[in-house]
Amino acid sequence: MISQDLNDSQIIHDVLSGDVQQFEEIIKRYQSMVYKLVATALFSREETEAIVQQVFINCFKHLDQYEVDRSFSDWIKVITTKEVFLSLENLKERQEHLEVYREDLEHRLYSDKFYEELEGRQKEVEKSVNNLPHTIKKIIEWKYKDAYSIEKIAKMLEKTPSDVEQILFLYRQKLSDTVNP
Repeated sequence: MISQDLNDSQIIHDVLSGDVQQFEEIIKRYQSMVYKLVATALFSREETEAIVQQVFINCFKHLDQYEVDRSFSDWIKVITTKEVFLSLENLKERQEHLEVYREDLEHRLYSDKFYEELEGRQKEVEKSVNNLPHTIKKIIEWKYKDAYSIEKIAKMLEKTPSDVEQILFLYRQKLSDTVNP
């Protein structure tokens, strides 16, 4: 029998009997409804799609708990609602963590100690750069002070862009080791 002709209970019986391909019909029948329910919670498209996918995963995992005398539509709405609430709670937790991070960052930015440390690090970097060979110092200045492209620096030095990138990488590492022993 074609799965489109079967009712939900028959399809679920077939899935539970081992014909898991029949679950695709459940997805086809309810995907739009589930998507609309999730989307009303104002999630982004990507989050909505991820939640819809999780709803169907949970539905499949717990299909043996579905009571045949109940409406499958109501059952999947309950699963959807639980998944939306769980996602909202996770979102709230992430926002709370971000708020704590923001407050900490704000505290640091308004702290005189932060700026003193920043000035000290800048002086260390400048001192280290000044101790580099002249050509390397010029490459760093062109790249980071003058914002020249790698290609432009390579032409000026008659080197390949790859050579310039390697030089910058090596000396960034050396500067980092000097400033962060």
